[in-house]
Amino acid sequence: MMSAVLRSVLLVVPMVLALGGCGDASSEDASSGDEAVSAPSRAPDLEGVVGEVTQGSAVSGDTDGSVLVEAEPGVEGTDKITFTVTSATALLREEGSGFVILTGLGDLVAGRRVRAWALDGRVAESYPGQAQAEAIVVVG
Repeated sequence: MMSAVLRSVLLVVPMVLALGGCGDASSEDASSGDEAVSAPSRAPDLEGVVGEVTQGSAVSGDTDGSVLVEAEPGVEGTDKITFTVTSATALLREEGSGFVILTGLGDLVAGRRVRAWALDGRVAESYPGQAQAEAIVVVG
């Protein structure tokens, strides 16, 4: 009889632990969906107008594409940065007091006003500047 009880315990305990682990994973997934989406808290590296959007190459696969942001479109010598967009880039649109996640580069079109942040604030000193985008937010 003792061996039957021991056998039952040895079968039930692993099952309870396994089910408990499954419950924790789904709780984390649900809470991550409720988190607020936001832009970086520091000042943007450039606020301007989208000049050009280039889709990434299927060959390279490491970038989604790039976005040229111009402080003053058509005016030479003003700030311009080409931001490389990857799957880690937050593409957002201001809506009310919050943000909405954009589906991809197709939501960024020439002429739209944006604020853009370079990853870690690093911008190559070329003209136009070059940077990996941390976040791009469509405003207005």
